[in-house]
Amino acid sequence: VQGLGVHTVVVDTLPSMDIALSTYADGKFFAAGSGKEDKFAMYRWMLAAHRNFFSLLRETGMNLIFNCHLKAVSEAETANQGAKQRAAGSTVGGIEPAISGSGANIYKANATAIMPIILETDAKTRVQSRWAYTRSAPGDIHASSRWASILDEREPADLGAILKKVGLR
Repeated sequence: VQGLGVHTVVVDTLPSMDIALSTYADGKFFAAGSGKEDKFAMYRWMLAAHRNFFSLLRETGMNLIFNCHLKAVSEAETANQGAKQRAAGSTVGGIEPAISGSGANIYKANATAIMPIILETDAKTRVQSRWAYTRSAPGDIHASSRWASILDEREPADLGAILKKVGLR
């Protein structure tokens, strides 16, 4: 693929893969002996699928960008969640990962940058724009970047411009 001029692969959206794996696997894994559904076996299978997918793409030697997305949680949903869930970090500031658990950790652990994209409205002009946060984001949402010395703390959410600024384009 690199011989064709492709240097970067963008996978959008990774949560769709998680949903597809979960939908496919639902009802297919049963505990030996009892015959009851074994959700742990299903999750182990899903984790292996994520690991294999990541490994295959990583072996290409290309730059990889995985869009994992965050989804907003309504206030009612947040209010109804148990304290144990919140303490375990399943939600942060009313936002939760659309992909979570060990599958998400495969991508996070190998990330050069984790940049939440947040839609903001200018108080004066009422114009909305999206911003990528490279260090910390409003609401204590995790952000980090190995390019912190190159990127501003808040960049316009333009992937092409960000890649150009860090020298990958």
